[in-house]
Amino acid sequence: MCTVASIGLGLQGVSTVFSALGARKQERAYANAQIANINSALNNFRTNVNLNNTRFAQEQESAQEQAQQVYLQNLQQKAAAQTSAAGSGVSGISIDNLFRGYDRTTALSNFISERNLRNMGMQYDENYEGLRTQAINSIYGTQSYTGASAGSTLLGGFGNILTSTASSDLLSRLTGSK
Repeated sequence: MCTVASIGLGLQGVSTVFSALGARKQERAYANAQIANINSALNNFRTNVNLNNTRFAQEQESAQEQAQQVYLQNLQQKAAAQTSAAGSGVSGISIDNLFRGYDRTTALSNFISERNLRNMGMQYDENYEGLRTQAINSIYGTQSYTGASAGSTLLGGFGNILTSTASSDLLSRLTGSK
């Protein structure tokens, strides 16, 4: 025979199951949002590292082109000076000194270019570490799920049902009703 108490307990059980299903849905939604955040952080990191690497490769190529231009310019200046010197009958130490000056200018330009490129490389390494730290913070900086879990909802709900059942049994024993 169905009593009001057993109907109430049945409804409380059904309510507990639906609450647990809702909690599970929230857990899954939160987990999916965390996965999306991790994927976004990793994609952002990869994109920025690729951009960083591309910029550095462009700088390296530019430095190589500049060194080649300086070298060709040095050769042209030497050829023009040698032609001019031969036409005017100048030779010896003065033309050698002029050539050494051109070579020093080329060497200084190459040194400055290599130093700048090395400094850019160190800057890009630091930038990489910053991007890495940013990605790690984005991944691990998200808040943990703080809502009720499906398991705790079920345990709590069925615990309440058992408590209600025990209270109902105790009440019926005390009053002598069945």
